[in-house]
Amino acid sequence: MYSGLKIIDSHAHFPVNETIVKTMVSKERFNEFKRIADKQQISKTQEKWRKAWGFAKPDEIILTEEELVQKWVEEMDRSGIDKITWVTGGGNDRLARIIKMAPDRFIGYAHHNLFAKDAALELENAFVKLGLKGYK
Repeated sequence: MYSGLKIIDSHAHFPVNETIVKTMVSKERFNEFKRIADKQQISKTQEKWRKAWGFAKPDEIILTEEELVQKWVEEMDRSGIDKITWVTGGGNDRLARIIKMAPDRFIGYAHHNLFAKDAALELENAFVKLGLKGYK
């Protein structure tokens, strides 16, 4: 809270590891070469951001989902952030699981491929069954 106002971070990406990325990536959209090239480009961009903004390097230790949730809640408390909106997080099912670990602090958005054959059903499932609140 800041000056009596609640602070909501409206655009964040819940961390995913390489294993999750590999299972999410569609073979039709990305071959292994493209995935590696994208990872290299992302690494370069992340390094530029770290230098420009003084961000710390990411943890080398792979945390469980529960540990990541706890870490984020603690960081939100330190920073005075009341809620955070996760716009991605390793698929709709995983993000819904994450949101349920801190429902008073986390908001989740569906983030599946809107051009997939079953996209409308996936969106309905994300809202009705999983409880996600928007789409990114």
